[in-house]
Amino acid sequence: MFKNCPLKLRDRKIREMKRIFICVLSFLTCILAFAQTDKALANAQKTQGLYIFNDCEPISDYEVIERVKNVVSFWSADYEHIKGKLIKKALKDHPDAQGLILTMSNKTSDAAAVIKFKDNVSKEDQPKAKVIRENGLLVFSDCEPANEYEIIDRGKAGLTWSGQYSENKNKLLKKAIKKHGNRAEGIVINGGKSVVIRFK
Repeated sequence: MFKNCPLKLRDRKIREMKRIFICVLSFLTCILAFAQTDKALANAQKTQGLYIFNDCEPISDYEVIERVKNVVSFWSADYEHIKGKLIKKALKDHPDAQGLILTMSNKTSDAAAVIKFKDNVSKEDQPKAKVIRENGLLVFSDCEPANEYEIIDRGKAGLTWSGQYSENKNKLLKKAIKKHGNRAEGIVINGGKSVVIRFK
């Protein structure tokens, strides 16, 4: 290709081609990274007027107005029960709250950040969130994937030692991965049940 070019000109053309190749490669990498990130987008659901962000983070600007903890409850470690208690406490102290970011660990230290969105955030953007990835699967809890998907299976956590959210989630993830491997891209969790999904 550069057989008849002077040496300096040939070197310059080779350097230019390398730069172009690197630019194209960087551009394609960015597109692929965006496509992967895009699958993690979700719309949080409302419970008692508050958007619930569990295993996800709002993508819009917000401020934390308080952090609340679950009161120890030995008779119920059920996710819905704990979530209800955190919501009740948040609304009692902050009737103008707009959402809760939950941190579910165990029945003695479950907590929530009570949040309000900044004034520049529209109502349409308030529920938008980015979910976490665990063991290769995107986890949608108390939220719905923003992108179209197909259900490839349904699952149940079954009996667990504590009934806690994290234990149920881990069982559901293990079952989905064991049964579907790389075919599964995400899991939508509702209590002790789930649907295993693949994006269209």
